[in-house]
Amino acid sequence: MLLRHRLSDGYSDDVIALFDPPGVDRAHFAGCSMGAMRQLGLVEQHPNRVITAAPCDTSAYSTPESQAAWEERIAAAQKNGVPSMLDSTINRWFPPETVAHAPF
Repeated sequence: MLLRHRLSDGYSDDVIALFDPPGVDRAHFAGCSMGAMRQLGLVEQHPNRVITAAPCDTSAYSTPESQAAWEERIAAAQKNGVPSMLDSTINRWFPPETVAHAPF
């Protein structure tokens, strides 16, 4: 089962609610980046429903600096649209030599 991450207080309960109708008692979880942060909350709130957890490329907390960076990105996307974020996102994720040779 794959779920996209989302930043809401009810995320863990939403995930568990998907388990109950088909009768899934416990599951393995993997998450990346912000999805992994949400996964850590799920493990904390519903440990009896988790067999294993594999949080990747994440932190257990957010710093004021990372929060400010996200707020800036959100504001820019709202003002200028998501496509306007492409260059800054590519340059943040990939080294210059990769960007120079990639067909983005």
